[in-house]
Amino acid sequence: MKKTLLSLVSLLPFTLLASCSSANTKLPNSGKNISAEEGRQKLANSIENTIEEDNKPLDAIGFEVNDSHSKTELTGYMKNADTSILDLNVDLTLKKGDFKAGFKGLNATNPNDIKFLLSVGSEINGSINVTSSLMPGVSMNSEYKGLYEAALGIEKKNLYFDLSNKQTYSLISQFANIDLGVDIGSLLPSSGKGKIALPFDDSFTPIGTDALTSIQEGLEEIVNVLPKDGQFKDHNKGVFSYSGELKGNALSSYLNPDEEAELDPLVKLQLSADSSFEYSLIFTEDGLASFGYEYKVSGNSQVKLDPTQIAGLPTLGMNDLTLSLTMDLSSGSKFSFLTNDAITFPAINLDDYTEITLD
Repeated sequence: MKKTLLSLVSLLPFTLLASCSSANTKLPNSGKNISAEEGRQKLANSIENTIEEDNKPLDAIGFEVNDSHSKTELTGYMKNADTSILDLNVDLTLKKGDFKAGFKGLNATNPNDIKFLLSVGSEINGSINVTSSLMPGVSMNSEYKGLYEAALGIEKKNLYFDLSNKQTYSLISQFANIDLGVDIGSLLPSSGKGKIALPFDDSFTPIGTDALTSIQEGLEEIVNVLPKDGQFKDHNKGVFSYSGELKGNALSSYLNPDEEAELDPLVKLQLSADSSFEYSLIFTEDGLASFGYEYKVSGNSQVKLDPTQIAGLPTLGMNDLTLSLTMDLSSGSKFSFLTNDAITFPAINLDDYTEITLD
């Protein structure tokens, strides 16, 4: 079940960073097949070496995606038994998408040396329409056209955000009128740039070992989510890969819960026969290099929901709440893993950011 939820949830954000190009999953060369046992051992060694460079603990880690594209079409509704709660329509096309995430200062002894960056930019065209009679606060009709950019980061003990891009600022401003449990309007400066002082104290100690262990465990968990029937290959000169493709029923079986699961599945997927998911993980003896994927998914899904987790929804009598979706998604992307000096951070002048005080 955990695999299913992670896989399904992963589809939606990944449509924001996608590219239907075979270059995303292209291998270095034809390579030579190696056994699963040998491949898994080499991959485990690679993950371990990713967080340790030249026998020294890693200080910076991240990844980037460039020139991504996607096409997302979703129609759906939320119902409690036969009572309509919400209707949803999404039609979005994204291209020239860039995404970068990085953290520096795993071994820092001074909090001023900690840096973090999460930036995204993409051309987006299309619309999202949500209507609800029981939750009028979540209703929205948004049109998207143009280049959208945003950034979030840490610089000199401040958490900063940059939503100054005209299209992005307009989009975020729309959410100020939606009941999300947070007064977004009061937190968004007119410039679109804000900063919040972080509560670092004099007893600051390096993040160090605990963070590196968590990073390693996180990378191992991500790899474990990949299908088990892929092929390991040796491409010479210390370069290896794990790749494969799932189609139709095989993809449905991978995304749906195991039939032997003790609990009723929260997510049920019915995919068309031409749905497919192709992937390739490239790694070396020194660490992970890249992960590329392409998928084309069309079909239906049904998700059981917990009404207590949905802001603004009356919970009385909501004992059969489901979200049903009809989807047509095509996307792909290639993530390049970065460590230490390969990660760069923009020059930030905090004087350009409005200070925000949280009550």
